[in-house]
Amino acid sequence: MSKLFKYGASILFVLIPTISNAQNAISQIAERILPAIVVVNTATGNGSGVIVDDSGVIATNYHVIEDSSNVSIELQNGDVYQDIGVISIDEIKDIALLKIGGFDLPTAKFGNSNSVVIGEDVLVMGAPRGLEQTVSRGIVSAIRDSGEGYRLIQTDAAISPGSSGGGMFNLEGELVGLTVSYLEDAQNINFVIPINYVRGMFSTTASYPLAELAINNTPQRNGRISNSSVANSLDSVMEELNDEYNDTFEKIDNRWYLIDEDFVLWNEIISDDIIFTTLYDESINSDLTEEQFREILQANYVANFSKIGMDKDGDIVITNEIKLENAKEDYLVVLGSMFNLQESLQDIAKKSQVLNQRQNKRELNYTQSSNDIEVKYNEGQFIFAYDESKWKVQPLETLGNDDAKLYLLGEGDTHVTIIPETAELSFEYMEEAIISNMRAVDPGAKITEKGFRNVNDTELMWAYAEAETEGIKFVFYYHIYTGYAGTMQVVAWTTSNIFERRIRIIDELVAGLTVN
Repeated sequence: MSKLFKYGASILFVLIPTISNAQNAISQIAERILPAIVVVNTATGNGSGVIVDDSGVIATNYHVIEDSSNVSIELQNGDVYQDIGVISIDEIKDIALLKIGGFDLPTAKFGNSNSVVIGEDVLVMGAPRGLEQTVSRGIVSAIRDSGEGYRLIQTDAAISPGSSGGGMFNLEGELVGLTVSYLEDAQNINFVIPINYVRGMFSTTASYPLAELAINNTPQRNGRISNSSVANSLDSVMEELNDEYNDTFEKIDNRWYLIDEDFVLWNEIISDDIIFTTLYDESINSDLTEEQFREILQANYVANFSKIGMDKDGDIVITNEIKLENAKEDYLVVLGSMFNLQESLQDIAKKSQVLNQRQNKRELNYTQSSNDIEVKYNEGQFIFAYDESKWKVQPLETLGNDDAKLYLLGEGDTHVTIIPETAELSFEYMEEAIISNMRAVDPGAKITEKGFRNVNDTELMWAYAEAETEGIKFVFYYHIYTGYAGTMQVVAWTTSNIFERRIRIIDELVAGLTVN
């Protein structure tokens, strides 16, 4: 046997396990990462994406979703998500960060694209032509200047239509880039966006729904169009809606109206080619508290499409502007966004019903000389003092409420429970909690009267409530404090037949209450 043959055999023996080990390593990487590769389906085709946070953050290319309001995202396990939010986009670098409502999803681990070097082995994973979770292998061929202020990684790993938005991974299984394009006239010349650009945009909070992105970014037609053609086009849009929804809209002068018993909606043309739509709900007035205005601002922040504003008469309205050329396709989306905001405003306005009764702000004129009870706030806790000659403490288990800090029993079976909480809860929330807790015992329970009063320079909400249990009717008399010290309830109750005679006793107790 020649030396050449012996060496060749030896070399072959060494290479076979080395190649096999490398293939096993790649298979393991692919098996770990592929569940994080998603298919992005649109009306015009499909692309790829990578889950980069287990709460449902997905990185893909902007061009994959830019022209579509109807997008779904399909995971490897077959789950499909259609409620998609936009976290951030970068049109120039062709990056989109999307958000689905996920939990504990499979993810790809971020790598550092600054560490990528020419000649390095890489894996590309995506969904070319809708073929889910496809893997190709190659090397980094070059790192190039795009000519638009950012760099691109060039690779010879196969990238096909549908792979856009997929991931490029190093042999540590780390995501180092998003596949973005390939040259049709050249073989194995493909480009990848360095992942560090994506990492700089990363967040887990969506800013607005994906449907709004498609509407706001529809390409505009060149030039202006005449007022007459605009009006005719708006008429055609609204007439199509009437055909579909049984003459819901009515044209009066140059506006189209939708009149409902709860609101009025109308639109008109402004600036030649803009449809301006207004929704007015008379149940939502401008007599709101500072807290409620903050809630409105928060609602505006989330809704990037329609907006809450105030008209020249001081009434709160919901408005929207949309290009006429987009209306046929997207006007129903516009209306949907406005009605969603209307629901948010109605919820905020409902909370004001208690606050709007502040004209019923009766004062307690009793003196504090009895010192029935005193409450002070000190170093994060309430401290109680009470008149032991009038009130005796019952064990908490008698009440069955572990949250109560003080349970007092007075003459004539008049009960008072004092429940402090460290959280500063709103009066509106407390009113809802009162009725919810009572109806758990008696579905017919109700609040019969409510209002606000000043007690020792402290504002308290008060409420009468009635409930029945085991055939006995009870009246509950609530006083609630909420502020920097937290929230405190003073709840008195007795049978309805003696309640009127006990009101003064309870009011005297409350009149001796101070929160310092």
